[in-house]
Amino acid sequence: MSSGNKKLSIWQGRQRKKLVKKIFSAMLAAVLLCTAGCSFPGSKGTGEMRIGCPDGAGGMLIHYLVDQKGLSDCKTINTYEVYEIKDCCSGAFQMTLGSERLDIAVMCPDAADIFLKKDHKYEMIGPCLVNSDIVVSKSSAGIRKIGYAQGRSYQEKLVKEIYGENCIAAPMLPGAIPYAYEKGVVDAIVADAIDAMFLKGDKRTLSSRDEGVVTYTLMVRKSFKKDPRYKEFARLYQEAVQELNRPEIIRKEISRYKKIPVSGGKADEWIRWGVKFL
Repeated sequence: MSSGNKKLSIWQGRQRKKLVKKIFSAMLAAVLLCTAGCSFPGSKGTGEMRIGCPDGAGGMLIHYLVDQKGLSDCKTINTYEVYEIKDCCSGAFQMTLGSERLDIAVMCPDAADIFLKKDHKYEMIGPCLVNSDIVVSKSSAGIRKIGYAQGRSYQEKLVKEIYGENCIAAPMLPGAIPYAYEKGVVDAIVADAIDAMFLKGDKRTLSSRDEGVVTYTLMVRKSFKKDPRYKEFARLYQEAVQELNRPEIIRKEISRYKKIPVSGGKADEWIRWGVKFL
């Protein structure tokens, strides 16, 4: 093992030890609460509608639906709540989805494919976001090791495709990725577009395809498609997508979502990367 790989292995081992207790506690809580029927009390038997979403670009789309499109005020919807998730590939989230406590979920394509092979109560509506994976590096030259979120094999394949087979794609816990970049454990990281906007360094989309790369998909519980609230959601969703793809709106929404002023230059990055809602 090279010194660089050994350094990465030791660092990741320490990070896992620090996070293992938190992860175990979170998963245990999810099991106990789901078993008790009070964890993530979705529309199943409660009259509520819930959506699981990431805390990045995919989550911003859902929050826009609630905050700006008035989804929670629709006559056909009694209660609406967004459940943000850090990692859609985590066992805790997969367990929550499997318990039918979520009506709709925004997931990366790998997590969605794995889940659908095990559970047939949900179906994929289609892609909802492209090109939101951004490679951030302190220098565009000499990139030999790139950190990415573990469980996302499509990111690993793209790293090899774009940066060559000799480039090491290092899987990491999502929460450890920015720290690995800051400490210089890796030369670059794959970050969500919104997070990338506020990181220093050279930035470029993790895509070599003209049509772009699907980074998030929309899932729905099959039985929920019969609910009139789903039709209302679908209508407002299409309106939200069209609006968020307008430069003047996406700039304001990123500022609102992150509660940080976004300059015109940063908003231009979003357009240059080709990030698009579908």
